[in-house]
Amino acid sequence: MAGWCSTTLVLPPLADKIGRKWITIGSMGVTIALMIGMLFSKSLDLTISMMFFAGMATSGRELVGYVYGNEFFTPRWQVFYGTMFIFMDGISIVTSAMYYDWISKQYIWFALIGIILAVINISSLLVFVPESPLWQLKSGKQEEAQVSIHKLMVFNGMDEDAINQELSTFQHDITLIGI
Repeated sequence: MAGWCSTTLVLPPLADKIGRKWITIGSMGVTIALMIGMLFSKSLDLTISMMFFAGMATSGRELVGYVYGNEFFTPRWQVFYGTMFIFMDGISIVTSAMYYDWISKQYIWFALIGIILAVINISSLLVFVPESPLWQLKSGKQEEAQVSIHKLMVFNGMDEDAINQELSTFQHDITLIGI
């Protein structure tokens, strides 16, 4: 908790400056490295230190990652996404505790599965998910925002005519707003 609190006021504003995708990916990468380190740690002091740093990375994953993911959904789906995001975070903690308490004290396989899932997640973010179009617009990167929106529309199965119509509406809205 202390690690999380120490970066809560730093990482979200930093994400507004350099982009949400890279703060999210960086936080996930740090967490993966620390999880691997904790698997091999034989020192309680070292493990506690790594847990503090993992807590520091949590604000990047949880706060920035939540906003980053939420920007890809229409308002209709944002509530569902938010609910699932919080639910999955909570259920993973509960499941971990139940596994350790009732199934096995051997945590290695459980931790390895978590690391593998995190690596799959970070890989999919790197390859398939563009930077936040909203952040790109606020940063004055209209062309990049259009490319990101185009990728999202193609991914969601929109045909080329609908994409072109949306992008022209998008360009018109940008002009009206004055971004």
